[in-house]
Amino acid sequence: MLQPARNDNKYIFNELDHINQLRNRIAHHEPICFAAGLPVKSVSYAQAEYQRILQLFNWMDIDGPGLLYGIDHVTEACQKILCL
Repeated sequence: MLQPARNDNKYIFNELDHINQLRNRIAHHEPICFAAGLPVKSVSYAQAEYQRILQLFNWMDIDGPGLLYGIDHVTEACQKILCL
């Protein structure tokens, strides 16, 4: 199991806060597939947050791919967005 570089509460809180910000953007129907402030397609933000979620699963010793099996379409969706 990989451990966070710093396992203090502040570091973990900040990591979870990034995920919460993503959740809020999705809940408020804000775009997450454009470069920041630009009308240019980019899925780097979504992909980075997805990797952050998977890393947190690893820290908690959760089988992320097993947990998300059948409902994980992030990579496919990002590829479709880039092909538009």
